[in-house]
Amino acid sequence: MTTQKSGREWLDQLHDADPTATAEARYALGSLTAADSDMLSDLIDGTGTADRLTRLWSTIGLVRLGETASVASSRILDLLADPDPAIRAVASQLARFVMGTAALTALMDLARQDSDVHVREEAIRQIGHLRLSETPDALPLLSDLLRDEAVAPVAAISIKCMLFEADELPPQLDLSGIEKALNQAAQQPALAGQAKAALTRLRRLVTHRGTH
Repeated sequence: MTTQKSGREWLDQLHDADPTATAEARYALGSLTAADSDMLSDLIDGTGTADRLTRLWSTIGLVRLGETASVASSRILDLLADPDPAIRAVASQLARFVMGTAALTALMDLARQDSDVHVREEAIRQIGHLRLSETPDALPLLSDLLRDEAVAPVAAISIKCMLFEADELPPQLDLSGIEKALNQAAQQPALAGQAKAALTRLRRLVTHRGTH
């Protein structure tokens, strides 16, 4: 969606007294595409302001810009540590889009330690979109999180996603703890469907590895 206003103008409009105008600004910032890269500088500046609403929608806008937002990488660690959990959650998406596999350490920290469960869940989702061949450390972490009741369902889905996207298992990956965790999860009704699917895929990949 290309627009006639600058990023700064849309961000300022978030604070308009007219609710229709604020809704328009949110829609515009949430509908940006790579074609709106001329707003990049304004959005990056917006992530560093004291105003929570401006930081949030600047971060959302950067996510919408996709790979063209790669120049925002210097802001990501600050956004992942933002006091507002909604901003940290959106920043985890931005980290994956901009940093790719290099975001794993930061996302792992959020997944394990963030004080907000929704932030942890979003970080786990983003880990699940990384390529297993490039981030083999992700799978043991996700397997450990199957034992954490607060985030176990999301961890099970992310494990399944990583395994189904993988063509083969990294040779350095130790599978014993992963298979044990999935077997235990498969005994729990809330996790059984995802865990069993992940186990089936894992075993096929193990068979494939054994024949090559």
